[in-house]
Order: sequence, then structure tokens, then C-alpha cells
Amino acid sequence: MNARSILSALVLATAASVAAQNEASLPDTRREHIYFETRLAFDVTSNTGVKPAYDVGAGFVAGGLVGIPIRRNFYFEPGLLAYYTVWSVDNERLEALKLYSGTAKNLGLRLPFNFGYTISLLDNLTVQAYIGPWLNINLMARRNLSPAPGSPFEKYSSCNLFREGFRRVDAQWGFGLKLTWSDHYVLGVSFGVGMTPVRKFTSLHNEMTQRRNSFQINLGYRF
Repeated sequence: MNARSILSALVLATAASVAAQNEASLPDTRREHIYFETRLAFDVTSNTGVKPAYDVGAGFVAGGLVGIPIRRNFYFEPGLLAYYTVWSVDNERLEALKLYSGTAKNLGLRLPFNFGYTISLLDNLTVQAYIGPWLNINLMARRNLSPAPGSPFEKYSSCNLFREGFRRVDAQWGFGLKLTWSDHYVLGVSFGVGMTPVRKFTSLHNEMTQRRNSFQINLGYRF
């Protein structure tokens, strides 16, 4: 082997070594594989619109998401989440003169399509910011009313809200932040702003429109 061959081999070896060191020094998010994340969240939902008829509600969200690296620190995170929300009925908005009290319950599936960016704060701590559309598929929507104290009515009332303008599908625009530490544990917050009505109902006297706005505190575990 002549000197030129030896020199070329040394240059190639040196370049390979430098490239390997540079790759090792990159944040973990640059070399991260596809991950699966389970999520459990406490949910608070408020309603906006014209005479939405319901006060602030509460419930939970549970399910899973899949993180797919795109390029550098960007990622795509679709998911499948189940949600359950209970609202108290606003009798004044219903113009029922407080003759009834009750709740409205909503059960469904949420399909989030989040796009985000990951920042490494420490070796075992990252923060992720994301944004994207959420599609809600409503499986159950029901209102239950019972006579309020002093009401002349005695009958209990139960109503399928799909017969009163509740939509089978509605959409939100979501965004949020989450911290991941030790490569597994996740804590975050997320917000969803109503893009389309979750309920729209027209009567002889007025039109009622309801949009869903959500806030969640999320706990998760990443595999």
C-alpha cells in the first residue's frame, strides 16, 4: 500500500469518526424513532355561540397517539382518543324559568392530527409544542332533566340531542405544550377551539348555536 492510499484511508476514517461524533452530539429528537404514547386527561369544556344552553362542563379524555418524526425536530402526531363530557343545563338560556334542573352528556371519539416541534432542554428532558385540527365523532348526546324544587311539573325528561340539532361530527383547532422526561413520562396542557358548531337548532322564535372549547391537563406514558 503506497503513501497515497494510506493517506486516503486516514482521511476517510477521520471523516467517518467526525460524522459519528456529530450524530451522537445531536439532540435525541434528531435520532428519535416512532413512538406510541398513552394519554389520560382531565377536561374542562365551555360553550360559545348563540344561546348555547349549557354551562361549563367537565369530563375526561383517554387514548393513544403515535409520534412520527418528519425532519430535524419536526414531527406528526395523529391519535385516537375517547372523551366523555357532562354539562349542566343553563335554564335561563333555555327560557324554562328554572322549572327544571339537569345535565347534558356527550360521549365520542376524537381524532387529533397534530404537527409539532421538539426542543431538548436536558439529556432526559424535552418540551414539545404542537398545533393541528381535531375531528370529533359524537357517539352519544343526551339531556336529562328533573323538576326543580317548587316546579309544578312532576315528570322526568330525557332527550336524545341528536334529534335537536346535535351534530354527529364537529371540528376544533387544537394546540398545546408537553414535557417529557426520562424518555417515558409526559405532562402537558392542550386547548381546543371550536371551528364548527357541535349543535345548531332552529325553533320558531330563535336559533341556538353551540361551539365546543376545551382545556385539558394531560398525563401520559411513552413507549
